[in-house]
Amino acid sequence: MKKVSKRLFLKGSKTRGFHEAFHFCIENFIFFKWTFFKNRPRSSFLLTRSLLINSLVYGAYYALFSHLKFLIMGIDIDPILLFTGSTALGYWAMSRDFHQRSQYLSSLYNDVIKAEAKGNEREALMLKLNFSSQLLTMDLWGHRLYSWVLADAIEDAYSWNTKSENPLPSDFIDNLNTGKLSSGEVRNLLIQRLQVLSKSPASVDERQHLKVVS
Repeated sequence: MKKVSKRLFLKGSKTRGFHEAFHFCIENFIFFKWTFFKNRPRSSFLLTRSLLINSLVYGAYYALFSHLKFLIMGIDIDPILLFTGSTALGYWAMSRDFHQRSQYLSSLYNDVIKAEAKGNEREALMLKLNFSSQLLTMDLWGHRLYSWVLADAIEDAYSWNTKSENPLPSDFIDNLNTGKLSSGEVRNLLIQRLQVLSKSPASVDERQHLKVVS
């Protein structure tokens, strides 16, 4: 079977209906949550997003009032100072959110490593699938530390899918490696595999392996 690239580039999920289209516009044209930034979770890109957001706000203010004068409690505030402060505040807020998500995912990642070290293949696989699904949901699928876990989980899920009644197209891996698939499509595959594993007992081969070991 073809291997999944450790450096993935995924598309955004398709918008369905006015509700999703509205949120898509807000996220992409006001908060600048572009896939380009999602795939590169670095501090420099968080700062760039903060600059873009504040530039949009200040630009809109200037377009409406044709000046950049700000009075706070009767004190005239230098617009450059206020812009710098609001940019720094925005960067701090996004950086804080990023680190909170990173800490949560780090704990899940450590659980995967522990299960791998103990040789618990079934548990390790379920943890990988769960971890990878949340990695995609939290838009941190481009994190280099976690790329190998995501690749392993996708390869296992796809291998399992090829034996199902409704297998995915044979070019699924090629499309994935060339950036033609969305994070939602990949996440659905991982969740399907995880659901089957969570509802089914250990396979015959696994039970036989346990007998031999014991």
